[in-house]
Amino acid sequence: MRLLSAERLAYYGLLEEELYGYLHASAGTERLNFSLIVHLSIDADGTLSDVVVHRSSGSTKTDLLVIDALLRAAVSPPPDGLQQPLAVALRGMRNGQRRP
Repeated sequence: MRLLSAERLAYYGLLEEELYGYLHASAGTERLNFSLIVHLSIDADGTLSDVVVHRSSGSTKTDLLVIDALLRAAVSPPPDGLQQPLAVALRGMRNGQRRP
C-alpha cells in the first residue's frame, strides 16, 4: 500500500511534536542550542531505533545527548507503507523555545 503525501505529512507533523516533547523534557537536552538532522527508524510499537546523525550540530557531545534522549523516546507508530529510515530536522534553543 502506498502512503499518500497528506498522510506522510500528517505523520511527520505528529512525530515532530512528540520528539520535541521528549527533547524538552529531557534534563540533558532541554536547554541545548542545536540544529541537526537525524535519520531514524520507528518500530511498530513506536520505539525509535537506528538513530544516526546525518548532519551534526557541530558538537559531538550535543549530538550524543540528543541521540540518547531520542533512543529513550516512544512515539506514535508509523502508518503502514511509510518508508524508513526517516530524515528528521531538529532544533533546540537555549531559552527553551522549540524553533524560530
